[in-house]
Amino acid sequence: MVGPSGTQEYGIVSAEFESDKPTVVPQGESTNLTYPVDNGGVIPIVAYLEPASEGVAVSPHESHVGPRSVANATVTLQASPETGYYRRFVVEHRYLAILPLPVIQTLYAVHPWAPVIAIDAVIGVPFYYLGIELLGTGRIRDRSLDRGYGLLTRVRRLVAGLY
Repeated sequence: MVGPSGTQEYGIVSAEFESDKPTVVPQGESTNLTYPVDNGGVIPIVAYLEPASEGVAVSPHESHVGPRSVANATVTLQASPETGYYRRFVVEHRYLAILPLPVIQTLYAVHPWAPVIAIDAVIGVPFYYLGIELLGTGRIRDRSLDRGYGLLTRVRRLVAGLY
């Protein structure tokens, strides 16, 4: 979940002229760019897009993306009234949709990392208890005969055992 999330940077030029390039914008005007939210996995995701700098608007704020599909969002970048190069940022947070959507929305409203912790707990706790059931909680003993020998002696014995 954390890997594909992050900040996307857009560099725009506020210019005195019109241009065919989508990142060259006349002074004070805005341009719309498509932001693809891609899900290459087999579990649906919920993605939240937020402006991380001034002069940025994102629609829709929340996207539900099915397995192996793409949802597009629109990023509107506003050019400054002054000419020059400006950096604009959009932050994406994505979560596996294994919890009900209202739960993810509520946790996201608390903090963007809260859904990550809850989803990791839902996935990790059963594996932990399965491991406890299979392996137990007792002390692990090392009953190896080579425990007291040096590395060179162990390597010699290993090689001699091959012949």
